[in-house]
Amino acid sequence: MRVTPLLGPGHLRRVWIDGVGPRQLGPSSSRVALIDESAQWLETSSVPCLLLTAEPGLVIGPALVAEAKRRMPRLQVAAVGAGKHFLPEDQPEAIAREVLAFVQRLA
Repeated sequence: MRVTPLLGPGHLRRVWIDGVGPRQLGPSSSRVALIDESAQWLETSSVPCLLLTAEPGLVIGPALVAEAKRRMPRLQVAAVGAGKHFLPEDQPEAIAREVLAFVQRLA
């Protein structure tokens, strides 16, 4: 069964407006600082992280995955199948399986 909570372009737009968007992150200069600080934390953190990828993907390709793995020692990567940008729409069951497997490996 395919889950389709985002019924059209208006719903997708609300994700950006009401989710993590410019109003929540502040002016662009503070967004850059926030991204830089987050990246530095991820590179030095001992917290295990999970990166979900899809094929063909939209932003995260093989080179970026390799760089993330190089820079984040506790990173685990899992492919969830076909998808581009909004993976919860494309692969909800695969995402659930991979998150569950990740948590079980931590236990």
